[in-house]
Parts: sequence; C-alpha cells; structure tokens
Amino acid sequence: MCSIPFVLTTADLGSGKSTLAKAVQAKHSDFARFSIDAIIADRHGIYDRDYAPEEYDAHQNEAEDIYRQSFREMLIEGKRDIVLDRSFYAKSDRDEFRELVESLDGRAVLVYLMVPKEELWRRIVQRRNEGVNADSARELSWELLGMYLEDFEEPKGESEVVIAS
Repeated sequence: MCSIPFVLTTADLGSGKSTLAKAVQAKHSDFARFSIDAIIADRHGIYDRDYAPEEYDAHQNEAEDIYRQSFREMLIEGKRDIVLDRSFYAKSDRDEFRELVESLDGRAVLVYLMVPKEELWRRIVQRRNEGVNADSARELSWELLGMYLEDFEEPKGESEVVIAS
C-alpha cells in the first residue's frame, strides 16, 4: 500500500509547499516528488529567462498532463510513496487525487500549511531577492497574492493535518 501525502498550501508561492515536499523526499528516499514547476523547468527552463511569459500557459498545460499521467502510472505501479508538491487550492482537485489514491488501496494524507498573508508575502519577497529558480520564477504582486487567497478553498473536515506558521 502506498502512503500519498498531499502537500497543500494557501498560495502558489511562499507557504513552504516545495520546501516540505523536498524535505520529505530527502528524509525518505523511497518518496517520489511530483511538481509542475519542476516539470516545466526540466523541459523548458525558467519562466521569463529561458522561455517567454506568453508561453507559460501552454507549458503549464503540458506539465499538468505529464504530472497527472506520471502520478497515475507510479500509483498503479505501487512501488514507491509519493509526495505531491501542488497547491490543491480547490477542494475538487483534492478530492480527485484522493479518490484516485483510495481507489487503488492507497492512503492519502492531506497536509495544510496555514500561513498568514503577510508572512507569505515576506517569504515571496525574500525568495525573489535570493534569486530565480523553478519554484520562484514567476513574479507575484501583493494584489495577485490576495486574489489567490480569495479563491483558496480552505480544507475543513478532510482529515487534514494542519501546520500553522
């Protein structure tokens, strides 16, 4: 049986989603990490450095297809645990992945990283100041962060593990 930790954050940037996913993988080498940002970086490079911003949506769609297919294949194979480095901002997205895991007798663990907006913004600014990489390539304004947070469907009653910052 696979144990599939869902790593969930309140925004695409700054919550610690990728940091946590990488830490799980580093501590437990049997875990495979799936990240849309990493897929895009592996195939096309870094946003606005290696490819034009107007190409992002096409790369995002391609990476989403690869992400889902690779996840499904690894889950069916059942030989490794998986950590999903994904925002899961919509409950329907969380439900879809959880149902797939459980349909194959896996166990899903939803981790909710609860971080206040001001702290998210501080981390975003700090990461941008440290340099651009696959996990922090896109520019994010205070207003856009607010829009992401408005649309976020906070998990409640989903057997979530909450880590508050």
